[in-house]
Amino acid sequence: MPRREQLRPGWASRLRTVLTDRAYHGRFAQQVRALGWQHQVASRPPSADRGFVPVAKRWVVERTFAWRNCFRRIVVDYERTPASHAAWILLANLTMTLRRATTK
Repeated sequence: MPRREQLRPGWASRLRTVLTDRAYHGRFAQQVRALGWQHQVASRPPSADRGFVPVAKRWVVERTFAWRNCFRRIVVDYERTPASHAAWILLANLTMTLRRATTK
């Protein structure tokens, strides 16, 4: 069995907490905890009865996924390998970052 440090990708050295919604519990939460990270459910505040309520950290993630939908190669599954798909996601994030940096 590999050690925890061997299972983590290189970018994950600073990651401490994984925020999810209520659907990600059970097996996923166990795998997160096995990697040494804390699993935290980011859900609606109890004061909200109905309707849309943005949750602070989840809103950032949802917005990023919405921005990625502008990239055709990511929306449709063209890639044959996970490494290729990861490269296109990295390229999309780089493009978004450069656009944001040059417009200000």
